[in-house]
Amino acid sequence: MKKFFLIVLTIVCAALITSCKNDPAVIPPYLQNPQLIGKWQLKSVEIKTEVSDIDDLPTDFYSDFTPNDYFEFKDNNAAMYSSSLIGKTYTGYYSTRADATPQTLNFKSANFNINFFIESISSNELVLYQTRSITDDNDVTTTVTSTYTYSH
Repeated sequence: MKKFFLIVLTIVCAALITSCKNDPAVIPPYLQNPQLIGKWQLKSVEIKTEVSDIDDLPTDFYSDFTPNDYFEFKDNNAAMYSSSLIGKTYTGYYSTRADATPQTLNFKSANFNINFFIESISSNELVLYQTRSITDDNDVTTTVTSTYTYSH
């Protein structure tokens, strides 16, 4: 009887283990944006610096990018980010906040994490930006806004 019970238990356990399948990750719709799917080449970067007590600072504009400067967004929020400046391609995941104003875009690959706001998106152009502000001991605030334009 013990032998029969062990055989039945082994068959049941084997059936349970082999019948399990991995379900795909369920990503809430508000963390997705189907307009992003595809490869986006970086075309230009505009860096504007504003200082609270200085007017008319020049804006820096860069457009000399290589084919290694891109974002590639895939289904299920998989993504790749490549930068010739860093000299590396990162594979990770992205999320957007479609319910936020402005809409956000976050990319994470292990310890590498970057965050943007989406200024605009169309079938052939994606404009992202980041803003950082620092106030010094004299209450002078410096704000740097970097705007990144990608083409599809």
